[in-house]
Amino acid sequence: MSEQRKVSGSIVLAGGTVGGAGTRAALESATDALAGCDATVIAPPDWAATRGETDGVSIVARRWVASIAAELVGFDRADHYIGFADRLPLFGRAGRRSQVMVVQNLFLYLDRSDWEDANRAKVAVLRWWARRSVTKADTVVVSSQGSADALFAATSADPDRVVVRPIPVPDPGRIKVDHAPQIETIVLVGDLYRHKRFDLAVDAVAAFADDADRSCKVIHFGGDLEGPAVEAFDVATARAAGSGVVVERRGSVSRSAVLDAMVDADVTLLLSTTETQGIPLREAMVVGLPVICEATDVFVEQGGEAVEAVEADGPDRVANVEAVVEGLRRIDDIEVRRHRSDIGRRLAKPGAGWWLLAHDPQGDAHP
Repeated sequence: MSEQRKVSGSIVLAGGTVGGAGTRAALESATDALAGCDATVIAPPDWAATRGETDGVSIVARRWVASIAAELVGFDRADHYIGFADRLPLFGRAGRRSQVMVVQNLFLYLDRSDWEDANRAKVAVLRWWARRSVTKADTVVVSSQGSADALFAATSADPDRVVVRPIPVPDPGRIKVDHAPQIETIVLVGDLYRHKRFDLAVDAVAAFADDADRSCKVIHFGGDLEGPAVEAFDVATARAAGSGVVVERRGSVSRSAVLDAMVDADVTLLLSTTETQGIPLREAMVVGLPVICEATDVFVEQGGEAVEAVEADGPDRVANVEAVVEGLRRIDDIEVRRHRSDIGRRLAKPGAGWWLLAHDPQGDAHP
């Protein structure tokens, strides 16, 4: 940030239920933005334990159940309350001057959701709570216009209260300058959920390797958060071994480690059918790593001409795999990848601090 933001009054950022890697990266950026403010950040214990000091910001570790209870009744008192995971307290404003709700889980607003059959009762409650919070918020923050459009289509959100603020990507320290003559190393970034479709990505790399008669390596960064997705990924990994494709799983790592790996890779595959934030896409663009992505609204909006968008969300899995393979073929040429890399770096600039309150002293005034 070029200057510290000043805000009158105390702030609570309620992020105690943050779980996935992308949402944790967003929490990191949101906490950075509060430097110099009278702020308290509620965060999961494991995240809080690794978080360094931020000027003026107090980090309170709270587990999931306790966080939900506090959010339910409005336990945390402050002049400004930021509901970081789609929720505002159900009971009263408690004298707060502003309430901001941050849309993190787009599946809560969409009719089509891969989560419902696995956790139907839980998702139903969270969906009801999120949609109620949308009507109570003074400001609703989304990280992309695609997410805003989905929110408008599924809820009665007031457009005058919704603001779009992309989550910034920190300076990676180094960018991708050299490109390999051909695609051999592919990175996958994100926790294992079914809607991320990393199993489809591995199958596509294996088919591409067979077609091109070359060895390829897939590196996955992310946690094992959904059982069926983990199982499908393991099965795809075993299949890929028959094509000479090595799949390396590095688990949940720091954001800087992901950015470093992106510099050394040849391409990333992002095949999510539902996307809220697009953090891995923006990370790849800032680094200069070429991207093949599903043609979701968020990816197309943020990636523009830098990405190779594919239509791989049909009922025929074989056709979906072939669509991704075709995308890999189209950007296998080194000059094509260099061109996409240059466009990506021009479109996505590194930044620091995701400001969430309604008024931004650095130039943006929002309702």
